[in-house]
Amino acid sequence: MLSRVSNNIFFASFISLLLSGAPVFAAFYKWVDEDGNTHYSDVAPTETETKTQELDLEPMNRIQGFDVNKSDSIAEEIVDKKDDKKSVVTTSSNIDSNPFECFGPSPKTSNTVQNRKPLQENEYKSLLSLFGEMKGRWKGKGVVTNCKGTEKKPNIEVNNYDTTSEFRLRRSKELIAEFDMYSSKLRKAISENIQLFLTEKQLTFSPSQSDETIALNLTENTIELWVEQYSFYGARKELVRTFKLQSNKMEVGQYSYSNGELESSTVWSLSK
Repeated sequence: MLSRVSNNIFFASFISLLLSGAPVFAAFYKWVDEDGNTHYSDVAPTETETKTQELDLEPMNRIQGFDVNKSDSIAEEIVDKKDDKKSVVTTSSNIDSNPFECFGPSPKTSNTVQNRKPLQENEYKSLLSLFGEMKGRWKGKGVVTNCKGTEKKPNIEVNNYDTTSEFRLRRSKELIAEFDMYSSKLRKAISENIQLFLTEKQLTFSPSQSDETIALNLTENTIELWVEQYSFYGARKELVRTFKLQSNKMEVGQYSYSNGELESSTVWSLSK
């Protein structure tokens, strides 16, 4: 049996071996003798000793593994050897975010193609026809979403409003949409106005066409328009408005982005 002094020397040698990186596969034992002395050895005691314990030594400098099948989000904990502080690196498998959900990427951030092209003759005629179908009184629901907080710590506020709306045509090429909204829960009334200006060459939000409105999608029953704006405080603002008409039902969306992320939206679901 090792003496206490020789035992300490052996233990120090063993620890040095571990730190050197050499693989160690043998079992290692710790026990306390009848005099209260603690012993360490790679050989099990031959006598009956008290409190014998086999030590399970884990590899040095180990990085904890992860199972990608357990979660959509993968997190690895990496130990900084200089100050022993832990940092967590998180990678999400859901790379493609919905641009119409809170904190979703704006068209500019998501590299959406933004080419301002003149309208084709068939597109112009289709828009004139669509304007005529949108004309009239509508009613339904409006959902207002304010994206507060951050993507990691969201504080999303959603409110529902009963909505009546009137779409009017002026000179056949200017569409004016007025929304009157009321929430009985909030006891609050709000209104919103949207205008579209059509020429044979462009469809814009502004009669002067100076806002550089870009048509992201134009079909027989769908309009998606984008425009970039700048605030006085340096934030880059983007606005997307969508109109989808199906028979006597229509969905209108207004999505506001700030510095590349969706900050608020209003979606109206209407019927005649």
